[in-house]
Amino acid sequence: GVKGGNVYGSSDKYAGYPETDPVTPEDIAATIYYALGIDPESHIHDALGRPHKVALGKPVMDIFA
Repeated sequence: GVKGGNVYGSSDKYAGYPETDPVTPEDIAATIYYALGIDPESHIHDALGRPHKVALGKPVMDIFA
């Protein structure tokens, strides 16, 4: 699971922008899929059979216990 009370990265003095370890929405999605046991690198196929990656980001592994 995810470590409680965890802080990941740091922001500027106004908390407006990340200074270290920026995380994108795609990374958050990949992290959630990973936590659910779904490989974010896997593909699903649409109705026409075209493959689509489950998540375009990378899981943030440092937040897991």
